[in-house]
Amino acid sequence: MDKLVKQSETMQEIASRARRAALQAALMPGDLKTKILNAFLSDLHEHRDLILQVNAEDVELAREAGCQEPHLNLLRMTNESLQSIIQRIRLLNEAPDPIGEVIEGWRQSDGLSVQKVRIPLGVMGVLFHDRPYLVADAAALSVKSGNAAILWSGRYGFGTSLMLSRVLNNAMENAGAPAHQMQFLESQDPDLAEQMMQMYHLVDAIIPKGNDAWVQFVSENSLVPVISTGYQRCVVYAHEDVTQPMMNRLLLEQTLSRICQQMMSCALLIHENLAPEWVPKIHQFCLEQNVPLRPCDRTREWLTSDLRSDYEGDLCPGVYLTTVSDLNRAIDWIHQSGHRHSDMIMTQSLSVSQRFTREVDSAFVYVNASPLSAHNTDLGQGCHIGVGTHKLHARGPLGLRELTTYKYVLQGEV
Repeated sequence: MDKLVKQSETMQEIASRARRAALQAALMPGDLKTKILNAFLSDLHEHRDLILQVNAEDVELAREAGCQEPHLNLLRMTNESLQSIIQRIRLLNEAPDPIGEVIEGWRQSDGLSVQKVRIPLGVMGVLFHDRPYLVADAAALSVKSGNAAILWSGRYGFGTSLMLSRVLNNAMENAGAPAHQMQFLESQDPDLAEQMMQMYHLVDAIIPKGNDAWVQFVSENSLVPVISTGYQRCVVYAHEDVTQPMMNRLLLEQTLSRICQQMMSCALLIHENLAPEWVPKIHQFCLEQNVPLRPCDRTREWLTSDLRSDYEGDLCPGVYLTTVSDLNRAIDWIHQSGHRHSDMIMTQSLSVSQRFTREVDSAFVYVNASPLSAHNTDLGQGCHIGVGTHKLHARGPLGLRELTTYKYVLQGEV
Protein backbone atom coordinates (compact mmCIF):
# COMPACT_ATOMS: atom_id res chain seq x y z
CA MET A 1 0.00 0.00 0.00
CA ASP A 2 2.37 2.72 -1.25
CA LYS A 3 1.09 6.26 -0.60
CA LEU A 4 3.77 7.86 -2.77
CA VAL A 5 2.10 9.17 -5.88
CA LYS A 6 3.31 7.86 -9.21
CA GLN A 7 3.97 10.39 -11.94
CA SER A 8 1.48 8.69 -14.28
CA GLU A 9 -1.44 9.31 -11.92
CA THR A 10 -3.67 12.30 -12.49
CA MET A 11 -4.39 14.94 -9.87
CA GLN A 12 -8.06 14.03 -10.13
CA GLU A 13 -7.25 10.48 -8.99
CA ILE A 14 -4.96 11.73 -6.23
CA ALA A 15 -7.46 14.23 -4.86
CA SER A 16 -10.33 11.74 -5.07
CA ARG A 17 -8.35 9.27 -2.96
CA ALA A 18 -7.59 12.03 -0.47
CA ARG A 19 -11.29 12.89 -0.22
CA ARG A 20 -12.16 9.27 0.61
CA ALA A 21 -9.33 9.13 3.13
CA ALA A 22 -10.52 12.36 4.77
CA LEU A 23 -13.96 10.86 5.40
CA GLN A 24 -12.33 7.96 7.25
CA ALA A 25 -9.73 10.12 9.03
CA ALA A 26 -12.46 12.33 10.47
CA LEU A 27 -13.82 9.30 12.35
CA MET A 28 -10.49 8.01 13.72
CA PRO A 29 -10.65 7.36 17.47
CA GLY A 30 -8.12 9.04 19.71
CA ASP A 31 -6.28 5.83 20.59
CA LEU A 32 -5.57 5.15 16.89
CA LYS A 33 -4.17 8.66 16.46
CA THR A 34 -1.93 8.08 19.46
CA LYS A 35 -0.76 4.76 18.03
CA ILE A 36 0.13 6.35 14.66
CA LEU A 37 2.03 9.25 16.23
CA ASN A 38 3.93 6.85 18.47
CA ALA A 39 4.88 4.94 15.32
CA PHE A 40 6.16 8.21 13.84
CA LEU A 41 8.37 8.74 16.88
CA SER A 42 9.76 5.22 16.72
CA ASP A 43 10.40 5.16 12.97
CA LEU A 44 11.98 8.63 12.82
CA HIS A 45 14.40 7.54 15.52
CA GLU A 46 15.09 4.23 13.79
CA HIS A 47 15.80 5.84 10.40
CA ARG A 48 17.62 8.88 11.75
CA ASP A 49 20.97 8.10 10.10
CA LEU A 50 19.46 7.43 6.68
CA ILE A 51 17.40 10.64 6.80
CA LEU A 52 20.45 12.70 7.71
CA GLN A 53 22.52 11.03 4.99
CA VAL A 54 19.96 11.86 2.30
CA ASN A 55 19.66 15.37 3.66
CA ALA A 56 23.43 15.91 3.47
CA GLU A 57 23.25 14.96 -0.21
CA ASP A 58 20.40 17.44 -0.74
CA VAL A 59 22.37 20.22 0.91
CA GLU A 60 25.40 19.51 -1.27
CA LEU A 61 23.26 19.56 -4.42
CA ALA A 62 21.82 22.91 -3.37
CA ARG A 63 25.29 24.26 -2.65
CA GLU A 64 26.49 23.20 -6.08
CA ALA A 65 23.44 24.95 -7.57
CA GLY A 66 24.59 28.22 -6.01
CA CYS A 67 22.56 28.39 -2.79
CA GLN A 68 24.18 30.47 -0.07
CA GLU A 69 24.53 29.44 3.57
CA PRO A 70 21.34 31.14 4.86
CA HIS A 71 19.35 29.26 2.22
CA LEU A 72 21.11 26.00 3.05
CA ASN A 73 20.01 26.42 6.66
CA LEU A 74 16.42 25.93 5.50
CA LEU A 75 17.36 22.58 4.01
CA ARG A 76 19.87 21.30 6.51
CA MET A 77 18.84 18.73 9.08
CA THR A 78 20.99 17.71 12.00
CA ASN A 79 20.61 15.38 14.95
CA GLU A 80 19.38 18.40 16.91
CA SER A 81 16.81 19.49 14.33
CA LEU A 82 15.54 15.94 13.90
CA GLN A 83 15.24 15.66 17.66
CA SER A 84 13.26 18.91 17.58
CA ILE A 85 10.84 17.34 15.07
CA ILE A 86 10.45 14.32 17.35
CA GLN A 87 9.79 16.60 20.31
CA ARG A 88 7.14 18.56 18.39
CA ILE A 89 5.35 15.34 17.48
CA ARG A 90 5.56 14.19 21.08
CA LEU A 91 3.96 17.46 22.27
CA LEU A 92 1.26 17.11 19.63
CA ASN A 93 0.58 13.55 20.72
CA GLU A 94 0.06 14.71 24.29
CA ALA A 95 -2.35 17.47 23.28
CA PRO A 96 -6.10 16.91 23.73
CA ASP A 97 -7.91 15.72 20.62
CA PRO A 98 -9.99 18.68 19.44
CA ILE A 99 -12.24 16.73 17.07
CA GLY A 100 -15.78 16.38 18.40
CA GLU A 101 -15.33 19.21 20.91
CA VAL A 102 -18.54 21.15 21.54
CA ILE A 103 -17.36 24.73 21.15
CA GLU A 104 -20.65 26.18 22.35
CA GLY A 105 -24.26 25.16 22.62
CA TRP A 106 -27.67 26.52 23.51
CA ARG A 107 -31.35 25.72 23.41
CA GLN A 108 -33.70 27.95 21.45
CA SER A 109 -37.09 29.11 22.66
CA ASP A 110 -38.78 26.59 20.36
CA GLY A 111 -36.92 23.74 22.08
CA LEU A 112 -34.35 23.21 19.31
CA SER A 113 -30.94 22.20 20.71
CA VAL A 114 -27.96 23.77 18.91
CA GLN A 115 -24.34 22.64 19.21
CA LYS A 116 -21.29 24.07 17.45
CA VAL A 117 -18.95 21.07 17.02
CA ARG A 118 -15.30 21.07 15.96
CA ILE A 119 -14.50 18.95 12.86
CA PRO A 120 -11.48 18.51 10.51
CA LEU A 121 -10.97 20.78 7.51
CA GLY A 122 -11.00 17.75 5.20
CA VAL A 123 -8.33 17.62 2.47
CA MET A 124 -5.43 20.04 2.72
CA GLY A 125 -2.78 20.58 0.08
CA VAL A 126 0.62 21.65 1.41
CA LEU A 127 2.76 23.21 -1.33
CA PHE A 128 6.24 24.04 -0.08
CA HIS A 129 9.73 24.95 -1.22
CA ASP A 130 13.00 24.07 0.47
CA ARG A 131 11.62 22.96 3.84
CA PRO A 132 11.68 19.15 4.09
CA TYR A 133 10.88 19.18 7.80
CA LEU A 134 7.35 20.24 6.84
CA VAL A 135 6.65 16.67 5.71
CA ALA A 136 6.84 15.48 9.31
CA ASP A 137 4.84 18.39 10.72
CA ALA A 138 2.13 18.08 8.06
CA ALA A 139 1.87 14.31 8.47
CA ALA A 140 1.59 14.51 12.25
CA LEU A 141 -0.96 17.32 12.11
CA SER A 142 -3.08 15.52 9.52
CA VAL A 143 -3.26 12.50 11.81
CA LYS A 144 -4.11 14.41 14.99
CA SER A 145 -6.59 16.76 13.31
CA GLY A 146 -8.28 13.99 11.31
CA ASN A 147 -7.45 15.52 7.92
CA ALA A 148 -6.03 14.07 4.73
CA ALA A 149 -2.97 15.76 3.20
CA ILE A 150 -1.44 16.01 -0.27
CA LEU A 151 2.15 17.23 -0.21
CA TRP A 152 4.11 18.79 -3.08
CA SER A 153 7.78 19.76 -2.72
CA GLY A 154 9.45 22.21 -5.08
CA ARG A 155 13.02 23.40 -5.60
CA TYR A 156 15.57 21.97 -3.16
CA GLY A 157 15.43 19.29 -0.47
CA PHE A 158 13.28 16.90 -2.49
CA GLY A 159 15.28 13.80 -1.56
CA THR A 160 14.85 14.46 2.15
CA SER A 161 11.13 15.14 1.72
CA LEU A 162 10.75 11.90 -0.21
CA MET A 163 12.63 9.90 2.41
CA LEU A 164 10.60 11.38 5.27
CA SER A 165 7.35 10.65 3.44
CA ARG A 166 8.38 7.02 2.92
CA VAL A 167 9.30 6.57 6.57
CA LEU A 168 6.08 8.17 7.81
CA ASN A 169 3.80 6.48 5.30
CA ASN A 170 5.20 3.12 6.30
CA ALA A 171 4.52 3.97 9.95
CA MET A 172 0.96 5.00 9.10
CA GLU A 173 0.30 1.79 7.18
CA ASN A 174 1.66 -0.43 9.97
CA ALA A 175 -0.35 1.45 12.61
CA GLY A 176 -3.63 1.17 10.70
CA ALA A 177 -4.19 4.70 9.37
CA PRO A 178 -6.71 5.17 6.55
CA ALA A 179 -5.23 4.42 3.14
CA HIS A 180 -3.93 7.55 1.37
CA GLN A 181 -4.41 9.83 4.36
CA MET A 182 -1.07 11.39 3.43
CA GLN A 183 0.07 11.41 -0.19
CA PHE A 184 3.41 12.81 -1.27
CA LEU A 185 3.75 13.72 -4.93
CA GLU A 186 6.85 12.11 -6.41
CA SER A 187 7.03 14.68 -9.19
CA GLN A 188 8.23 18.25 -8.69
CA ASP A 189 6.32 19.33 -11.78
CA PRO A 190 4.68 22.67 -10.86
CA ASP A 191 1.75 21.78 -13.11
CA LEU A 192 0.66 19.28 -10.46
CA ALA A 193 0.61 22.00 -7.83
CA GLU A 194 -1.35 24.28 -10.15
CA GLN A 195 -3.85 21.52 -10.92
CA MET A 196 -4.37 20.96 -7.21
CA MET A 197 -5.17 24.66 -6.80
CA GLN A 198 -8.14 24.22 -9.16
CA MET A 199 -9.67 21.22 -7.36
CA TYR A 200 -12.06 23.21 -5.18
CA HIS A 201 -14.59 20.36 -5.31
CA LEU A 202 -12.12 17.89 -3.75
CA VAL A 203 -9.50 19.94 -1.84
CA ASP A 204 -10.66 22.08 1.09
CA ALA A 205 -7.59 24.23 1.76
CA ILE A 206 -4.21 25.03 0.23
CA ILE A 207 -1.30 25.99 2.47
CA PRO A 208 1.72 27.42 0.60
CA LYS A 209 5.08 27.71 2.32
CA GLY A 210 8.08 29.36 0.70
CA ASN A 211 9.26 32.79 -0.36
CA ASP A 212 6.97 35.73 -1.02
CA ALA A 213 6.78 35.11 -4.74
CA TRP A 214 5.58 31.54 -4.25
CA VAL A 215 2.99 32.38 -1.59
CA GLN A 216 1.69 35.25 -3.72
CA PHE A 217 1.51 33.05 -6.82
CA VAL A 218 -0.54 30.42 -5.00
CA SER A 219 -2.81 33.03 -3.42
CA GLU A 220 -3.52 34.68 -6.79
CA ASN A 221 -4.04 31.49 -8.81
CA SER A 222 -5.83 29.06 -6.50
CA LEU A 223 -9.56 28.42 -6.69
CA VAL A 224 -9.21 26.44 -3.46
CA PRO A 225 -9.23 28.66 -0.34
CA VAL A 226 -5.65 29.53 0.65
CA ILE A 227 -4.39 29.77 4.22
CA SER A 228 -1.55 32.17 3.55
CA THR A 229 1.70 31.89 5.48
CA GLY A 230 4.04 34.84 5.82
CA TYR A 231 7.75 35.00 5.19
CA GLN A 232 9.63 35.31 8.46
CA ARG A 233 10.00 39.02 9.13
CA CYS A 234 9.97 40.99 12.32
CA VAL A 235 10.09 44.62 13.37
CA VAL A 236 11.93 45.47 16.58
CA TYR A 237 11.45 48.87 18.22
CA ALA A 238 13.85 50.01 20.97
CA HIS A 239 12.11 52.69 23.03
CA GLU A 240 14.14 55.49 24.57
CA ASP A 241 14.01 54.02 28.09
CA VAL A 242 15.71 50.68 27.35
CA THR A 243 18.77 49.81 29.39
CA GLN A 244 22.10 48.49 28.17
CA PRO A 245 21.46 45.01 29.64
CA MET A 246 18.12 44.87 27.80
CA MET A 247 19.75 45.82 24.51
CA ASN A 248 22.54 43.30 24.98
CA ARG A 249 20.26 40.43 25.94
CA LEU A 250 17.12 40.98 23.87
CA LEU A 251 18.55 42.63 20.78
CA LEU A 252 22.11 41.42 20.30
CA GLU A 253 22.11 37.97 21.91
CA GLN A 254 18.55 36.75 21.33
CA THR A 255 17.66 38.44 18.04
CA LEU A 256 20.45 39.70 15.80
CA SER A 257 22.72 36.72 16.44
CA ARG A 258 19.99 34.36 15.13
CA ILE A 259 18.91 36.26 12.02
CA CYS A 260 20.77 34.13 9.44
CA GLN A 261 20.28 30.83 11.24
CA GLN A 262 16.50 31.22 11.16
CA MET A 263 16.29 32.90 7.71
CA MET A 264 14.61 35.93 9.28
CA SER A 265 14.68 39.52 8.07
CA CYS A 266 14.35 42.24 10.65
CA ALA A 267 13.62 45.95 10.58
CA LEU A 268 15.22 47.57 13.61
CA LEU A 269 13.73 50.89 14.75
CA ILE A 270 15.97 52.71 17.24
CA HIS A 271 14.76 55.72 19.18
CA GLU A 272 16.84 58.66 17.99
CA ASN A 273 18.13 59.35 21.53
CA LEU A 274 19.77 55.90 21.55
CA ALA A 275 21.23 56.15 18.07
CA PRO A 276 24.62 57.83 18.75
CA GLU A 277 25.60 55.08 21.18
CA TRP A 278 23.86 52.04 19.72
CA VAL A 279 24.05 52.39 15.94
CA PRO A 280 27.85 51.87 15.90
CA LYS A 281 27.52 48.96 18.36
CA ILE A 282 24.84 47.31 16.23
CA HIS A 283 26.95 47.69 13.09
CA GLN A 284 30.00 46.22 14.75
CA PHE A 285 28.00 43.30 16.17
CA CYS A 286 26.45 42.53 12.78
CA LEU A 287 29.84 42.54 11.10
CA GLU A 288 31.28 40.19 13.72
CA GLN A 289 28.26 37.87 13.39
CA ASN A 290 28.25 38.09 9.57
CA VAL A 291 24.69 39.46 9.59
CA PRO A 292 23.87 41.55 6.48
CA LEU A 293 22.97 45.10 7.45
CA ARG A 294 21.41 48.01 5.57
CA PRO A 295 21.37 51.29 7.48
CA CYS A 296 19.11 54.12 6.40
CA ASP A 297 20.70 57.38 5.28
CA ARG A 298 20.30 59.02 8.67
CA THR A 299 21.94 56.23 10.66
CA ARG A 300 25.00 56.41 8.42
CA GLU A 301 26.05 59.65 10.10
CA TRP A 302 26.99 57.65 13.18
CA LEU A 303 29.15 55.23 11.20
CA THR A 304 32.69 55.22 9.97
CA SER A 305 33.26 53.96 6.45
CA ASP A 306 34.94 50.73 7.51
CA LEU A 307 31.87 49.74 9.54
CA ARG A 308 29.42 49.79 6.66
CA SER A 309 28.05 46.54 5.29
CA ASP A 310 25.61 45.70 2.52
CA TYR A 311 22.14 44.21 2.74
CA GLU A 312 20.42 43.12 -0.44
CA GLY A 313 16.79 43.55 0.64
CA ASP A 314 14.13 42.28 2.99
CA LEU A 315 13.62 38.99 1.13
CA CYS A 316 16.95 37.70 2.43
CA PRO A 317 18.03 37.32 6.05
CA GLY A 318 19.41 40.55 7.42
CA VAL A 319 18.68 43.79 9.21
CA TYR A 320 17.32 47.12 8.03
CA LEU A 321 18.30 49.82 10.53
CA THR A 322 16.56 53.16 10.98
CA THR A 323 15.72 55.70 13.68
CA VAL A 324 12.38 57.08 14.87
CA SER A 325 11.60 60.07 17.06
CA ASP A 326 8.97 58.47 19.32
CA LEU A 327 6.45 55.68 19.81
CA ASN A 328 3.98 57.29 17.40
CA ARG A 329 6.51 57.18 14.58
CA ALA A 330 7.42 53.58 15.39
CA ILE A 331 3.79 52.45 15.22
CA ASP A 332 3.24 54.43 12.02
CA TRP A 333 6.30 52.79 10.47
CA ILE A 334 4.98 49.32 11.35
CA HIS A 335 1.54 50.11 9.92
CA GLN A 336 3.03 51.39 6.66
CA SER A 337 5.99 49.06 6.13
CA GLY A 338 5.54 46.06 8.42
CA HIS A 339 4.40 42.61 7.30
CA ARG A 340 1.96 41.67 10.12
CA HIS A 341 4.11 38.70 11.13
CA SER A 342 6.08 39.47 14.29
CA ASP A 343 6.64 42.87 15.95
CA MET A 344 8.49 43.56 19.18
CA ILE A 345 8.98 46.45 21.57
CA MET A 346 11.70 46.84 24.18
CA THR A 347 10.68 49.21 26.95
CA GLN A 348 10.45 49.57 30.72
CA SER A 349 7.16 51.44 30.54
CA LEU A 350 3.93 49.54 31.11
CA SER A 351 1.81 52.23 29.44
CA VAL A 352 4.07 52.28 26.37
CA SER A 353 4.00 48.51 26.03
CA GLN A 354 0.22 48.40 26.48
CA ARG A 355 -0.28 50.97 23.74
CA PHE A 356 2.07 49.05 21.45
CA THR A 357 0.22 45.76 21.93
CA ARG A 358 -3.15 47.48 21.50
CA GLU A 359 -2.32 49.35 18.27
CA VAL A 360 0.07 47.04 16.42
CA ASP A 361 -1.89 44.60 14.26
CA SER A 362 0.31 41.55 13.68
CA ALA A 363 0.08 37.81 14.23
CA PHE A 364 2.67 38.02 17.03
CA VAL A 365 3.27 41.09 19.20
CA TYR A 366 6.16 40.77 21.65
CA VAL A 367 7.03 42.84 24.70
CA ASN A 368 10.60 42.42 25.95
CA ALA A 369 10.75 38.97 24.38
CA SER A 370 12.61 38.17 21.18
CA PRO A 371 10.72 36.89 18.11
CA LEU A 372 13.74 34.69 17.44
CA SER A 373 14.22 33.31 20.94
CA ALA A 374 13.90 29.52 20.56
CA HIS A 375 11.96 30.22 17.36
CA ASN A 376 8.87 31.25 19.33
CA THR A 377 6.21 30.58 16.70
CA ASP A 378 4.65 27.31 17.88
CA LEU A 379 3.87 28.70 21.37
CA GLY A 380 4.85 25.38 22.90
CA GLN A 381 2.01 23.52 21.18
CA GLY A 382 4.14 21.25 18.99
CA CYS A 383 3.85 20.93 15.21
CA HIS A 384 2.77 23.76 12.97
CA ILE A 385 2.97 24.34 9.21
CA GLY A 386 3.68 28.05 9.22
CA VAL A 387 2.50 31.38 10.52
CA GLY A 388 -0.74 32.80 9.17
CA THR A 389 -0.47 36.56 8.68
CA HIS A 390 -3.96 37.11 7.28
CA LYS A 391 -7.07 37.13 9.43
CA LEU A 392 -8.99 34.37 7.63
CA HIS A 393 -9.10 31.42 8.24
CA ALA A 394 -6.32 31.29 10.83
CA ARG A 395 -3.77 33.70 12.25
CA GLY A 396 -0.52 32.91 14.03
CA PRO A 397 0.83 29.35 14.17
CA LEU A 398 -1.04 26.97 11.86
CA GLY A 399 -1.22 24.19 14.37
CA LEU A 400 -3.74 21.60 15.50
CA ARG A 401 -6.84 23.71 16.13
CA GLU A 402 -6.16 25.96 13.14
CA LEU A 403 -6.53 22.93 10.86
CA THR A 404 -10.10 22.38 12.03
CA THR A 405 -13.42 24.04 11.37
CA TYR A 406 -16.89 23.48 12.79
CA LYS A 407 -20.43 22.47 11.98
CA TYR A 408 -23.76 23.07 13.67
CA VAL A 409 -25.70 20.11 14.97
CA LEU A 410 -29.36 20.89 15.57
CA GLN A 411 -31.66 18.51 17.37
CA GLY A 412 -35.36 18.80 18.00
CA GLU A 413 -37.41 17.30 20.78
CA VAL A 414 -38.62 13.72 20.36
